[in-house]
Amino acid sequence: MGDLTKNFSKSEFACPCCGLDDIDLKLVENLQLLRNKIGVPIIIHRGGGCRCQSYSERVSIVPNTSLHNIRNGCKAADCHAVDMSDKTLKRFAKELDQFLNGGIGSYYWGLHLDVRGHRARW
Repeated sequence: MGDLTKNFSKSEFACPCCGLDDIDLKLVENLQLLRNKIGVPIIIHRGGGCRCQSYSERVSIVPNTSLHNIRNGCKAADCHAVDMSDKTLKRFAKELDQFLNGGIGSYYWGLHLDVRGHRARW
């Protein structure tokens, strides 16, 4: 059981270098809706939630614009679903109204999902 929603806890979104865990609750609630829809766990990658400025500078291509960054509200999560292809998870995410005005991006390691306030796909 999670301490933010039924299935998600603050610790899953914490910055790996400092423990910053000020994740945007709208993102977590949307991830919970996605989890409810697919019926399998969604795994948040280590360093794939909140990122302090220092960690963001080390891992982000453009750290000052990253939606993982505390400066930008920690509005993003990098994740994958247990026993589900990333392609299928992306399809389910695109079906949710909650991610219509957010970002959904595919990478070799999984999906980036965010609540940026406008639609972005890659």
